[in-house]
Amino acid sequence: MKFPLCDEIGIYPIVDNSYLVELMFKNGVKTVQLRIKNAEKSHLRDEIEKSVQISKKYLNSQFFVNDEWELAIECGVFGVHLGQEDVENLLPENIEQIYKSGLRLGISTHNWEEINHALKFNPSYLAIGPIFPTKSKDLPYECHGVDGFKKIREKLDCPLVAIAGINLENGVDLIKAGANGIAIMSDITKHSNPERRVRDWIEIFCTKNL
Repeated sequence: MKFPLCDEIGIYPIVDNSYLVELMFKNGVKTVQLRIKNAEKSHLRDEIEKSVQISKKYLNSQFFVNDEWELAIECGVFGVHLGQEDVENLLPENIEQIYKSGLRLGISTHNWEEINHALKFNPSYLAIGPIFPTKSKDLPYECHGVDGFKKIREKLDCPLVAIAGINLENGVDLIKAGANGIAIMSDITKHSNPERRVRDWIEIFCTKNL
């Protein structure tokens, strides 16, 4: 089986509430991920359901949920993003369930061993990271940097999303290096003006004709 691809991914904000999901879509973002850690199931479901309804208001929106593939299926989400541990814990019938639901599938990878393992699932995209050091998550992996990402890009023809430690300044080089998507967290969510920041990001992508 091969998971369906996304449309253009572009900038890919990762946010922790439905308000920011709407703010991203409203300002022209096509792909958004909801990532809420350590939340009550009821709250998580509520935020996912709200975000699904929000995404339906925007043409060609691609709304992903982090980790919670069962809720993603139940709530009619566009796609699910899974980490390495999540993938390892899936049974073959779980993968088939995700595939048959029509969900797009993104998988996090940190090195070539994980990349090769993830490719066996034929996902919609691979997330490559960490590109740069990040404070949002403690990862025991070496950073790829732009040069490392370029080498991976040269060897793979599947969609690639660059992630970790990316800001408006260093993100330009990753766009030039062929990233199909740029996952952004604190550079938008912790910015003094998230709305202005996301517009700046979209302008960069349009300038680079991605």
